This record gives sequence, structure tokens and C-alpha cells, in this order.
Amino acid sequence: MDKNRRVLVKNSYPLYRIVVPSVKLRDFEVTAKEELKMLLFSATGYPFDIIVDKKLDSYTGAPTAENLVWNKEDYYISLGKTSIAKQAGVEADREELGFTGYLMKTIGNT
Repeated sequence: MDKNRRVLVKNSYPLYRIVVPSVKLRDFEVTAKEELKMLLFSATGYPFDIIVDKKLDSYTGAPTAENLVWNKEDYYISLGKTSIAKQAGVEADREELGFTGYLMKTIGNT
């Protein structure tokens, strides 16, 4: 496969999860995550999970105090300032991007 192409769904299962920061999201971040989820659904016909950048308790499913651990083999789409993006070494230049800009970068499968 072309190294610039990404498979989003395999065997009727979305590979990627959308990761958002665990802090209270601002209105435009809430809109961004919902629009991204909608666009991915429109493109593939499958719903993509949105998770916070914290590990989930195996019993309750609630976010814990521990950050997700980034691995280049994992399938994440990081939206905003997440622990996953930081661990992967991705930092957006806020001054250059301004309020409405965005950065898209692929590292491993993330």
C-alpha cells in the first residue's frame, strides 16, 4: 500500500479512535470533535469512538488519572492538546496557526 494512504476501517471495524483532551472542552473543540466524527461516518459508514486522553478504568469505563500511552502502532486521531500528541512529539505553533488553523501530521499509525 502507498505509505501516504491510511486505512480507516478494516473488517467492518473502525481502526482509529478520536482522542480529545481530558479537560473541559471549549465550544469550538466540542464542535470540532462532533464534526470530525460526522465526517468520518459520512466517508466510511462507520461510527468512530471519541475518547479522552486518559486510560479508562477496566471495571467502570470511566477515565482515570493516568494518561494514555502513545505507541506508533496504535490508531489515534488526536484532536487538540492531548497527551498522545505530546508524547508523539507533535506541537502546533499557535502563533502561526492562529485561532482557526490546524496541523495534520502522521507519526506511525497516529
